[in-house]
Amino acid sequence: AVSDKVKSVGDPATISWTLADITGAGCTITKKIGKDTTTWQTGLKSSGSATDPVTAQTTYSLSCPSVATKSVIVTVVPSLREF
Repeated sequence: AVSDKVKSVGDPATISWTLADITGAGCTITKKIGKDTTTWQTGLKSSGSATDPVTAQTTYSLSCPSVATKSVIVTVVPSLREF
């Protein structure tokens, strides 16, 4: 889950999760911005949360052993400038 799926540039997105039947610290969160995918958090337990400042549309994916990967997209609201 994400605290809010639409953010302004630089606003934090809080990703939280709770999974049953996961033991140890084997979960990983990756984040994808454009075509670039990076490992963002590793060694995560079956429940928790993490916060990340959003600079562009970002896909966060949580992967844990023996569980289907779950993803969420956080979109950035364009800023408008007066001229």
